[in-house]
Amino acid sequence: MGWYDGGVVFWYVNFLSWQNRILLR
Repeated sequence: MGWYDGGVVFWYVNFLSWQNRILLR
């Protein structure tokens, strides 16, 4: 379950970072 949580957190952080870039642009 550790790898699963890590993958979800990594994807979630990437998604928020990408969304923030478009919203701030």
